[in-house]
Amino acid sequence: GLLFAQSRRRSPRRWSADAVIDPEGRTEAYQFYPAVIHSHARLTYTQVWGALQGEEGGLAAVGDRLDDIRALYDLFKTLRKARDARHTLDLETKETMAVFDDKGVISEFKVREHNDAHRLIEECMLVANVCAADFVIQKKRGALFRVHDAPSQERLETLRTVLKSFNEKLESPTPEGFAELISRTKENEFLQTAILRSMSRACYSPDNVGHYGLQYEGLRPLHVSDSSLSRPAASSCDQGNSLASHLCAAGGLRRLVPDGLASGPRPRQQA
Repeated sequence: GLLFAQSRRRSPRRWSADAVIDPEGRTEAYQFYPAVIHSHARLTYTQVWGALQGEEGGLAAVGDRLDDIRALYDLFKTLRKARDARHTLDLETKETMAVFDDKGVISEFKVREHNDAHRLIEECMLVANVCAADFVIQKKRGALFRVHDAPSQERLETLRTVLKSFNEKLESPTPEGFAELISRTKENEFLQTAILRSMSRACYSPDNVGHYGLQYEGLRPLHVSDSSLSRPAASSCDQGNSLASHLCAAGGLRRLVPDGLASGPRPRQQA
């Protein structure tokens, strides 16, 4: 998966990551290297999802890349099983998007579709960035990590008060307890938002304390916003910091691996 965009516009090179994933969704090995990206097709999420659904328009857009996309989708299913086994907090929140007319004026607002084509990319990004974080840690280099602490006692009490009004309760303030609650209330957008608000705010820190929402213990991607936890929560500040981390990480890799290849064993948090 594509990792780091280089800052020089004239250079077509990008930092890429290869990862070996076992049948249980664990990363066995990985390597980074500069590469030239040559796309065989320019596809939208809608086209890819349509192809995976067997829709005529999607199949026509994908063409002879269908087998590649199906293989990637099988990988996604394996990664999702591993994610579920970690009891990640997979909230169902809705993101609103503006629709513009031909004159550039907003004509309506509607809920942005989010399907497995989006989730597929998110899971691949998480794999690549966990490997990047693991590589930096192994090299004992300083870096900023996207960390997420457990919810505070005060926020938990507020959530329990809200849940009581709906005859619901949080059985235990653990990832397993939250995962069960989220699953039971999938159809209740208000409660899904209440659960989201009970969470601590994710932030960037040089201290790698892990990520509660995604259940990464002591290892977290260098830059990915928590889109798979709460898509609407990503802020413009997050995106700016993402770009900064991209450029810092790319520069660090160039210094650490002048021959252009970096590799490592299985990331420890997935053992």
